[in-house]
Amino acid sequence: MAEPALAAFGRYLKLLRQRRGLSLDDVEQLTRDLPERVTKTYLSRCENGRQGTALAKLIALSQAYHVPVEVLTERLSLDLELERLGGPETGQLSFAEAQQRARRAARVGLFWDAYAYARDAIELSRQGPLLPGFASMEEQYAAALRNQAIAASLIGFSSFARYELERVIEQGAFGMLHMSRACVALACVLSQVGDERSTLHYARLALETGFATPSTETRAHALFAHGRALWRCGEYGPSLEAHRQALRLYHEAMLPHCGVRTLMDISGSYESMGNWDAAIRLGREALRLAVKHGLRRFAALARDGLGDVLIQAGRPRQALPLLFDAVRVADEFRDFQVAFGARAKILKCLGDLGEPHAEAFAKDLLRLSARVSPTARDMPLFVSLMSERYPKLWVASQRDH
Repeated sequence: MAEPALAAFGRYLKLLRQRRGLSLDDVEQLTRDLPERVTKTYLSRCENGRQGTALAKLIALSQAYHVPVEVLTERLSLDLELERLGGPETGQLSFAEAQQRARRAARVGLFWDAYAYARDAIELSRQGPLLPGFASMEEQYAAALRNQAIAASLIGFSSFARYELERVIEQGAFGMLHMSRACVALACVLSQVGDERSTLHYARLALETGFATPSTETRAHALFAHGRALWRCGEYGPSLEAHRQALRLYHEAMLPHCGVRTLMDISGSYESMGNWDAAIRLGREALRLAVKHGLRRFAALARDGLGDVLIQAGRPRQALPLLFDAVRVADEFRDFQVAFGARAKILKCLGDLGEPHAEAFAKDLLRLSARVSPTARDMPLFVSLMSERYPKLWVASQRDH
């Protein structure tokens, strides 16, 4: 199995302390006057995976390490959920094998497996040997940290992913190729949380560094990130051009899963412009591409996106079967973000159509929301629906929480 949750989270706590250049004694002194003091004995046990870390202690550590507390809570949630799900076997793998399996899992939509492989590869990256494609052990280690953050972002844990990507970029260990890929990942995370200005900054940096390499895949990723950033900023014409260039390069590089995402973004651009026919056509094209290549998880993502377009176009009845299919496959893949988002859209459709069982569906969705990151893409829709249409349920849930 993957590394136990307490051990993995303990390693992360140790990494945060070492980044600040602090000893165990230093942390005890820094937290001495806080409501929850963290003794060196307690922290040592946590870092070595022999003890869980209470929330009050995490708050104290977040202050000592100058790390947002949601970064720590998201990381702990990731590790605990992976342990609950039962991750893949990682114990006997080399760094090269773990990285290869992480990439393969991400390409077919097994994002929890991708996180497990990427996370457990970090310590292996420091042991050697230095793999081809890396200029130094420092770059190899930074790339391993980056890949873990990317996997976390795919699951929907944006705060942790953003923090870690910012740190590895600041580290300055990357050459052009790995720098571009880190900037692409950070730009995509920033677009999810609505930071358009920073999204565009890192997307431009991804282009600058990506086109300094001969890698078709790296250039395609940079164009994709730039297209998404322009879309989020309302520059639809340049966004469509960047996405079309990315789509051509993804076809050359034989990366159909990336093609699906790009077609979905193009559909989103047309949706933002109010061109519903084009948005629906591109959404269906994304779905056909996913189905053609047997990419079931990406097909679920495409159905979710197409369902959203149909809702915005005033066609909730057409959206419902697509969204129910998306939920079924997302549940199978343990993709809580897509499953939650599709269910939130189903709830909107049921309410718009006046279906009598909408409130019962809302109760089920409330229970599922406890397993989803607060930064999940469709959380604002969920909060809006619950607070406006089912205020009694919403108030009760907040009081219980």
